[in-house]
Amino acid sequence: MPNKVDFFIKNEASYSIPDKNFGDYLGRGIKAQTTSGTYEGMFAVKFNKESEGVFTELKYTTPKFLKDFAFESRSRLQYESTGSSFNTRLAAKYSKNINSKFNIYEIAGSTLKIPFKSDKKTTLSSLTGIGYNINSNINIYAEGEISKTYNLKKKEWGDYSPAVYLGIKYTF
Repeated sequence: MPNKVDFFIKNEASYSIPDKNFGDYLGRGIKAQTTSGTYEGMFAVKFNKESEGVFTELKYTTPKFLKDFAFESRSRLQYESTGSSFNTRLAAKYSKNINSKFNIYEIAGSTLKIPFKSDKKTTLSSLTGIGYNINSNINIYAEGEISKTYNLKKKEWGDYSPAVYLGIKYTF
């Protein structure tokens, strides 16, 4: 049985620096905290300058160990106007509450992207963020990410791809 169950609405805007691509998603989800970890599910609509679509996301985060570390698994099934895919990310996560308002975090890992009509790719990424609790229900955050993709079929690396994200999450 969950120790705590919350519902949330989340809006996140993104900007990919190399291709100057702005994107946004709006999702609604549920989060269950248990002694064995945290489970989240979300359904979202998204768009960017190249496509629009929807995705479902399932995320599991282990309980913290060594005080501020955890492992995270996130899977997304996406339908976009440019093509559908399944993505799964495995990552190590460091997070620390600075005080009752601010927290910082780092998520470093690898994402496997399996498009239904093109080459499989894996992406190594490092995402650094800072969050601020406006009150007990509203959190805003800013993130910076650097990633590099490897095409498994062509056996070649892509360029580094920096991106920034701004988001707000309302929990009820």
